[in-house]
Amino acid sequence: MQLQKNKLSGRTVYVIALAVLLILATLVVFISARRNEKNTERPPVVTDERNEVTQKVPDTTRIPPVTTAPKDTSPPVTTSAPTAAEPADVPPENFVAPAHGTLSKSHSTEVLVYSLTMNDYRTHTGIDIAATVGSAVFAAADGKVKEIWEDPLMGHCMSIEHRGGMMTVYKNLSPDIPTGVTPGASVSEGQIIAAVGESAIIESADEPHLHFEVFLNGKMSDPAEYLKALKK
Repeated sequence: MQLQKNKLSGRTVYVIALAVLLILATLVVFISARRNEKNTERPPVVTDERNEVTQKVPDTTRIPPVTTAPKDTSPPVTTSAPTAAEPADVPPENFVAPAHGTLSKSHSTEVLVYSLTMNDYRTHTGIDIAATVGSAVFAAADGKVKEIWEDPLMGHCMSIEHRGGMMTVYKNLSPDIPTGVTPGASVSEGQIIAAVGESAIIESADEPHLHFEVFLNGKMSDPAEYLKALKK
């Protein structure tokens, strides 16, 4: 009799425990279902004054934070465009003034001009630039010294060949020629090649000056056409 009571008590405890487990399992399932319902709820719907239905959506248009790039402290890079070489067959278009002074006599091969020294009218094959004796004479453009000579009428003279068949001639020079300026030597535009003198007998009555001539392909040209800055 006592044994049967113990068996009955054991079954009762088993049944109660099983019932409790089922109740707990049911609660767990119910709570999980409620959570899923909350997570799947649609966002609230709002209406404006015009009764238009709009759905509230998350704001995805926020401006990202502005970041400042570090200041570049490296030195600036400078580039120079290469200088194109001047064509050898194109003569210079502009000269530097071959002497510092003013135009005292113009080029004239068609109209005769008065010669104070010779007391007559004759052509003037170049231009005269009034300058003090001993002042510098400059190469009018890049070139090569062709000849240095003594003329019985125009005194000490020098000629320089330039590109494009052009040649410049410098007369009434001083006998002192800078070292290195010799026939065949290359000279640069603005380089001192001689000094103003008083060696031209045929122009000795005129004020001290440089007599300057220009030839293009063997034909005489007016030097003033290449010396735009020179004023009388």
